[in-house]
Amino acid sequence: MKTIAVIVTCNRLALIPKALKSVSKLTRKPYNVYVVSNSTNENYLKEKEICKEFGVELFKNYRSENYAGALNTAVEQIVKQHEISEDLYFASFDCTNDFGQNHVKNNAIKLTTLLKSGAFNEGFSVTTEPTEKKEISIFTNNISFENKGNYQFVIGFIAGNDIIAKRIVEQIIEKVPTDLILIIDDTPKGKTLDETERILKESKKSFKIVSYDNWQAKLLIGYYGEYFEKFDDINSIPLGRTILHRHLFDETTQFEKPVYWIIDDDIDLNAISTSEKSFKLFDLINEHINKTDAIIGGISNDPPIPALSCIRTQLVDFLHSYGNDINSDFHDIHKKPDYYYDLSDLHSDHLETPILKAGINESHLHHIFSGKAVFRPALQRELKSEHKTITRLGANTIVLNRDILRLYPVINLEVNDKFARRGYLTWALFNQVVSNKKIVVETFCINHTRTLSKFNTDRELHKSAYDIIGYAFNKAIFQVIENIKKSENPDVFAELLTERNSKELQQIYIFYLQRRKIRFLMHYYRIVGLTKIIYEKFGFGLEYYEQFKDETKISLFENIMVNAVLDKHLKKFLKELKLIVEETKNLTSK
Repeated sequence: MKTIAVIVTCNRLALIPKALKSVSKLTRKPYNVYVVSNSTNENYLKEKEICKEFGVELFKNYRSENYAGALNTAVEQIVKQHEISEDLYFASFDCTNDFGQNHVKNNAIKLTTLLKSGAFNEGFSVTTEPTEKKEISIFTNNISFENKGNYQFVIGFIAGNDIIAKRIVEQIIEKVPTDLILIIDDTPKGKTLDETERILKESKKSFKIVSYDNWQAKLLIGYYGEYFEKFDDINSIPLGRTILHRHLFDETTQFEKPVYWIIDDDIDLNAISTSEKSFKLFDLINEHINKTDAIIGGISNDPPIPALSCIRTQLVDFLHSYGNDINSDFHDIHKKPDYYYDLSDLHSDHLETPILKAGINESHLHHIFSGKAVFRPALQRELKSEHKTITRLGANTIVLNRDILRLYPVINLEVNDKFARRGYLTWALFNQVVSNKKIVVETFCINHTRTLSKFNTDRELHKSAYDIIGYAFNKAIFQVIENIKKSENPDVFAELLTERNSKELQQIYIFYLQRRKIRFLMHYYRIVGLTKIIYEKFGFGLEYYEQFKDETKISLFENIMVNAVLDKHLKKFLKELKLIVEETKNLTSK
């Protein structure tokens, strides 16, 4: 049995030595002692000196500013510094009390049990039966396609399924005046886009479907760049987007003034919103054309992230909602940015605070495990444009300057010869921060509507791993480039390739990777606990609990994470980046 003792303090400098002396006198000594501070910055610095004298570690609480947030900060550190095992225990102490000799023994809880129970509820003042009931007002707004200007409007997407592609194409045919619809065929072997092609032909719309054989042959001969010759298939979102960008460019060279709407295939042409305001797409384009290079829109409805990134909170909602007839978001959780996102950096007090919904039945559990937003849809907020550094995914992008489709490929860090997710952020960052292209963040959304699918733990762990790698890499490269840009007229890429900045990039990347990895593991164990509770309480959901209770499965995720921190991946990226920059210079000089 290995116990980590945790002491939480808040501006009580005189009591910390007393508490630490008390812990040192325990008959059964803890393996480690962590002190977590909720104090002011000034007192935190003084606490560091005290803890240094006692040889214990001090951590600042960066989660919710309450006792539960501080305890969860300690849990994060335990997961970071120790393997999750059955012989690891957590024991909390209040710095205001003396501790009896058996305090650790009486107060300790097994770490795995604590994780499965959700650790400490940072919204602990919340009850599921308050006096005031608050319902969320959500409106479904169709996107209007009036007032098209004097330009050619092109829609492009990658199709992985004929049924889904047909669904979005039917809407485009009915609603959108287009000059070209371009589709990259990425259907599984033996499948086709025959139905999609049929309705396009009947519509008399101008379209181009780039067949699998076509783009694969071009991929192998370096048509999309030498960097991609080694690939023989679209094995990642960034690679698919690079192929799509090139064909959008090539197919519109005769267009005098093309405007491109690049979307995912699993969307529909409306948005769910907290406002009744309708939205006109072409009015937005007319406002920005000739002044802006690209507009990054958003996604509403089903979150555009791996399912395992939004399942925990929805399972909490399901547990409290099943059998109830209440619709309520008691503490306006939906008003928080990323309130649907378990791994949000912005807040963590939403994790155990349920949103209640009436009429919930067993089928909704299957919807949750398909990644659908049963309780927590991504919502379009008030409509506005912002000139800021891009931080949003690119499933809804308007390109107003054809040149940026060729300026940079859509890439991210490679691990195991596969690009991490979120390569669109890297692409936007290079265009915006390095090449000074004007890219606007716009709050208008289109609905992301996932199809129901059978949940597969291995597949979702794989997706989550590559999403976290992409997140960490983008955080790191953004910070390093921002520092480089502080110099006068810097050559950003040349500076990025220097040893000093390469080392800084690696350090920042590993920091964010480890932090997100730890939070993911905490959520994963909570999902284990929630699936068990749901099965035991309601008598269904065994298929999910059985997948999660096999804790050895998490090794798939952890192995990818271990591989991801090897410096060879970053060195390879920077080496290839040099080639990409040279290719880019050749393109722009022609």
